[in-house]
Amino acid sequence: FTLVHLFCSNQNFQLVYVYFPKVSGFQRNLQVPFQISVANRVARMNRTAAGAAANVSSVRWVDFTEHMSSTFQEVYANSLYTDVTLVLSDGSCLQASRMVLAMASEFFEDIFSSASSSMVALLGGGLQEIRVVIPDVRYAVMKQVLNFVYTGQVHMNGREMADFIEACQLFQLKGLSYKNGDINGIKISGSNIITPEQYEYEELQDAFAEEVPDDGVVESEVG
Repeated sequence: FTLVHLFCSNQNFQLVYVYFPKVSGFQRNLQVPFQISVANRVARMNRTAAGAAANVSSVRWVDFTEHMSSTFQEVYANSLYTDVTLVLSDGSCLQASRMVLAMASEFFEDIFSSASSSMVALLGGGLQEIRVVIPDVRYAVMKQVLNFVYTGQVHMNGREMADFIEACQLFQLKGLSYKNGDINGIKISGSNIITPEQYEYEELQDAFAEEVPDDGVVESEVG
């Protein structure tokens, strides 16, 4: 079979892929007429839609959110569909998916958008695996960020929290906002050991003396 790529400018038909058997002269003679017939069909559909009330049916995937969540967890656990290598400060590497990183991070979205445009022009449309050097982030922290991006949650002790939050800020994770030391869009729960020296916030240093018990263990939840 031969793959024929047809493009229609109408928004309802952006890309059309049709398989034609390899018969001499068959493909060459049918490519243009087929494109025209598709365009005419689209035009007729538009005219019909403009003159009659739309009859719209809705189809909903009931457990879509749960399915996608479990799928991303499986993809992360098995390192599936990786096409980018992240090189960390100690020279170690982690594999990830550009699509997942770009969906979660404005930092990576900007990098991959620029890289894809350059590589398409250079390679004539073919994309190769790329490497992103991240000298300011340790392997353990990047591992936590990836876990968080893929699965929506991550477990760590309180002393690791400062580096994790700093990395989230560096990568500009979507849905999270930072203002005057406050973090919106993230929920922290559990027994976390938190010290003011980790965060270097004057507000936390003042609150530490008043609120934190001597054992340094805090039950916290931030929304």
